Amino acid sequence: MFGFISRSKVKKMENDANESRERIRILEETCELLTLNISNLQSAIMATSQTQEAVSYDVARIGELLTVLLEASEFGGSGDPGSGTLH
Repeated sequence: MFGFISRSKVKKMENDANESRERIRILEETCELLTLNISNLQSAIMATSQTQEAVSYDVARIGELLTVLLEASEFGGSGDPGSGTLH
């Protein structure tokens, strides 16, 4: 009637609280590791993206260089019919 709790019930509540604290500690550690992994993945994605951009830029520059070389060679730009084409 006065709300007294038995010792066994108090002990069980203490055990439950301790187990909950341990689970929270493990979840916090897991969250920290996941955050680090996500950060590493973001860095890897950025590096890959930058590498792809660099490769794309290099391919475009090579294409431009080949165009200039072909136009300056005997295969292009002479004013003859069909000039600028490879036969």
